[in-house]
Amino acid sequence: MFVIKKLSVVVIIFLSIELFPTTMRTVDYNSSFTDIITPNSGLHVLPPKVQAGIRLLQEQRLDSFRISSAINRYGELQRLIEGAYPIRVLEKSAYCLMFSNEQIPLGCAVVSGAEGVILVYCP
Repeated sequence: MFVIKKLSVVVIIFLSIELFPTTMRTVDYNSSFTDIITPNSGLHVLPPKVQAGIRLLQEQRLDSFRISSAINRYGELQRLIEGAYPIRVLEKSAYCLMFSNEQIPLGCAVVSGAEGVILVYCP
C-alpha cells in the first residue's frame, strides 16, 4: 500500500512537470527567497506616487514623517506606510509628505520632490 502511494506521488509530480513545463521549470526558488529577505525588493509593484514618496523618505534617512490630509485620503495610504517601514508615521514629525499640488503650510520648506509628491520640512 505504501509503495503504491509513493509511486502515485511520483507519477503526479512527473505529470505536473510534463503538463505544465513553463510553470514548473522556470520558477527560481533561490531568487524568490532572496527577494523575501532583500530590503525594498517589492517596491517596483507599487504605484509610482507611492514609490516616489518612499524614495523621498528614504533619501532623507528619516525616523518619522507625517502625511498631509490629501495623502491621508489617497487610496494607497496603507501601501505607503508599509513600504516606508521602518520610518514611522508620527503626527508631530517635522517632515510632511504631500502632493505637489497642495498648498505648502506657512513656515515650511520643500526638501525634495518627485512624481507629484513632495517632502516638506516644517520646524
